[in-house]
Amino acid sequence: MRYFFTRVLIVGLFVILGLGGYAFYRIYQIRAELQVSLNLTLKQYSQKTFLSDFHFSFEPFLCQGLLSIECRSSRIDILQNQIKIFSFIQPNFSLKDIGVKNLTLDLESKLEFDQDIGDLKPYFEALFPQKLEFETKVSLLDKDSFLTDSSLSLRAMHLDYQGMFKARIVSNKIIKEGLLSYLKIPNRDERVFFQSASASFVSNGLDGAIYQIFERAYGKLNQKEYEIFLNIVAKMLSMQMGENQKINQVIEGFRDLALGKKEKLKISMKAEKEICIFCNNQIKNLDQIKLEEVD
Repeated sequence: MRYFFTRVLIVGLFVILGLGGYAFYRIYQIRAELQVSLNLTLKQYSQKTFLSDFHFSFEPFLCQGLLSIECRSSRIDILQNQIKIFSFIQPNFSLKDIGVKNLTLDLESKLEFDQDIGDLKPYFEALFPQKLEFETKVSLLDKDSFLTDSSLSLRAMHLDYQGMFKARIVSNKIIKEGLLSYLKIPNRDERVFFQSASASFVSNGLDGAIYQIFERAYGKLNQKEYEIFLNIVAKMLSMQMGENQKINQVIEGFRDLALGKKEKLKISMKAEKEICIFCNNQIKNLDQIKLEEVD
């Protein structure tokens, strides 16, 4: 009996080692394929946009890791007419929480603005993001569709931008290629159905920064004069937008951020029913997405 159990344990051990070895081999294979497809896709887009006004150049990504896969590059440069506008510095793309029906995609990068913009420089220093963080959680629904739950964070010196987006994506190629292979290589048969979205703006001393910019541009202003000036600007914007109540609330929210009357502005969006916003290689139906709440 002892001999029998010993044999069973030995066989079980070899099975576990075999499965573990296969798992590591598959992850290694996925990592290699991901590196090739990521660099190839970026190279194709770079060549496709080279003759247009806006295009980009990049340093190749190198992928590493086993339990989670990280792909790093030294930089991606965005150019206009061969002049560098801004750059993604040390972008890091990662694939983690890999399961049978779900996975998580992450992107982190520093941002650097390179163009001389003259008098607008103080505004860009206060408002232009210096860091990007993006995460999307992907969950397979059935043989031809999956859900995405995405979050975006952009951090500027005096203002943080945060976004959330939920959608259902349908493609006939998912069942043929599998979810992971489908995500590695861009496809153009997908249909993206909007579910919900939100955008938040969080002040980090924004009122003081904007006040100093206005003071340098228009001379010394007391708090009352500064508030009157921003009220006039807000009213002019509201008139241009047609006195829409929700839009007015957004404009007033940004005014209050600049005055230091609130620290955060959140805008929520929805559609009355699930709508396709990317179908047949075209963006459409965006007019059906409505502002639900401004807080």
